[in-house]
Amino acid sequence: METPDVILSREIAITQTVVDDFITFSGDCNLLHTDDEWTARNSRFPRRIAHGAILNAFVSKYITEKFGPGTVYVEQMMQFKHPVYIGDKITIMLMNPSKIKKLTRFETNVVLTETEYHAEKGHSPGTLIATGHALIVEHVTPP
Repeated sequence: METPDVILSREIAITQTVVDDFITFSGDCNLLHTDDEWTARNSRFPRRIAHGAILNAFVSKYITEKFGPGTVYVEQMMQFKHPVYIGDKITIMLMNPSKIKKLTRFETNVVLTETEYHAEKGHSPGTLIATGHALIVEHVTPP
């Protein structure tokens, strides 16, 4: 297996504040994200999960950090393989960049770094939480 060319890697904590701020901003108050008891009774998850779109938002943030202001985010695909629980720490990686005409394409991976919740099968540090790709137009400052 080829070693990925990681161009950016950032660890973040998915805290209650991060989830609350996202709920306030997005209006997405699905009970999967707000009510532990309801989630345990009515879903496949033992407790509340973080919104998948939070991961997308952090990818967007790190695209700007890596490529600079004015970068246009054209496309993102992300497949969620495992949940992220409130209190988890994750690492978001941008890797394997390639040029397609004026576009830059790179892969995105989200890996669980640390968790307070070990009872669920497949939810341990090192678990691949999400994988996908993104496509951008890098900002070029005119001369």
